[in-house]
Amino acid sequence: PWPRAPAGAKATRAPVATGAWHTNLARGDQPSASTPYALRFKDRALEISYGADRRAATKASVADPFVADVVVATTNPTDPKLAEADALTARLAFGPATAWLARGSPYVTVEVSTGATVTFSSAHGFAKADGGAAAPDARPGPDGPAAPAPDDEAACSAHASCANLEGVCCPTAQGVFLGCCDDRRLATARRRLATNETKETQRVSLVLDDGSEWLLYASRPVAFETSGKTLSTGPLRRTTVFRVARAPDAAATALLDAHRGVFPIGGAVSWRASRTEPDVMTLHFRWATRRFDGCAAPLLGLALPHHLQTLAGKASPTAFDALKGPLYAVAGDHWTFREPLGELRWDLGDVRGPRRKILRDLVGDERIDEEAPGPAAKAAGVYSSGKKLFRLAALAQAAHVAGDPKRRDAFSARLADELAPWLAFDDASSLLVYDAKTGGIVTRAGFADPNADFGNGKYNDHHFHYGYLLYAAAVAVKNDAGFAAEHRAALFALLYDVANPGGAGATRDDAGFDRAAFPRARHKDFYAGHSWASGIFFMG
Repeated sequence: PWPRAPAGAKATRAPVATGAWHTNLARGDQPSASTPYALRFKDRALEISYGADRRAATKASVADPFVADVVVATTNPTDPKLAEADALTARLAFGPATAWLARGSPYVTVEVSTGATVTFSSAHGFAKADGGAAAPDARPGPDGPAAPAPDDEAACSAHASCANLEGVCCPTAQGVFLGCCDDRRLATARRRLATNETKETQRVSLVLDDGSEWLLYASRPVAFETSGKTLSTGPLRRTTVFRVARAPDAAATALLDAHRGVFPIGGAVSWRASRTEPDVMTLHFRWATRRFDGCAAPLLGLALPHHLQTLAGKASPTAFDALKGPLYAVAGDHWTFREPLGELRWDLGDVRGPRRKILRDLVGDERIDEEAPGPAAKAAGVYSSGKKLFRLAALAQAAHVAGDPKRRDAFSARLADELAPWLAFDDASSLLVYDAKTGGIVTRAGFADPNADFGNGKYNDHHFHYGYLLYAAAVAVKNDAGFAAEHRAALFALLYDVANPGGAGATRDDAGFDRAAFPRARHKDFYAGHSWASGIFFMG
């Protein structure tokens, strides 16, 4: 119902997600928490951190410091671009690579296109690679390996560790080299392809210099060259999926090995209430998946401690950890929760005796502000006005419970007057406008200045700001049904800004408002189980 924001606003295909777990990934070099990893793009490479290895706890705080345990980089890199995202997953493109990221995944999955070279590195360095063998130097010394005899199999395709390359390979005791078979004197320039000739080229164990073990999986055999802090491929002959995972103990290693060939590419959150069981909401997490290597295992995910309180199904303890607590393994692409609904009450209930008299005296001592509501609302801003409106609504409710209908009606009337400026949608003077560029209701001041109104123009604290307004409006409507009829469309717009249920089917409600104009559940993080206040500012 509100006018669009002043000059510069352009309609977008979809509203911008707010407070999303992936917000930072495409907006700079600040980490995003996918759980159990923190991720960030820096210098056009994906950095992966398992901060639980470095947890620092004091009386004041607990922190998992970010260190680039594993870095994934490619040739021809580009800045990361968020291609698609939902409540549980995100897909980001960077150069020839696509990162398939998911909440609660024990793997970080990156798909790399044909022809690209991939480099894995670490801020720590690699102490061992490929299951415990010491990581060798990148190339042999002057007395390098002898060239094979002419009748040896020199074609790359003859060697598992060279299967993704074309040309002539030279397998030796010191490693496998490309283009080294014609002149022994060129040995110092030979390019090492693998530390040894092995068929286990789809799985590499990496022990970092800090002692932590990481596993690297590939969807097809790949030859790697190791050198100090790097592990790299040659140009890939085919598109390849790589998966990186921290292996905190042997049990986790076995789990990761068993489920390595199935990864999430999309997710959805839905919920359903039943008239036969009105006190319980059924919540669903669902993932779409892809598979490789003929993997028949179910999708592996990690649940937080609070998930176990309502999760229907089995969850097993693991050595994985996060700031919210130890993580539990759940097998399957569909999680179901049975969430008990708390009791919602309008007021304190039936207050009698001395308590009622005390409450009536307290309400009677309150004086009603007589200042003109419009200019006062504009001067105070949405946050301060909202808190004032909340207080007026609470006083109206308290007067009702105290048995003072005169004071109740007086507070309610003032409440309606002070709410009205926030629900008006006159093009010239409305305090709130619809920003079509990002998809939401913002203050006119906040649209012009991102720091005004506590960051309202960038959706900071909307569930606080508009939560006050909506509670106040609910009390106003309770005491005056005509208020609802007058402001119905504006109230629904505010509701959808902070608590849009989304869902399939028609998006227009009986107020004539299109809820597709807003993101679904703007501030809610369904996996974490709470909301974030930071809007589309950097999370952190």
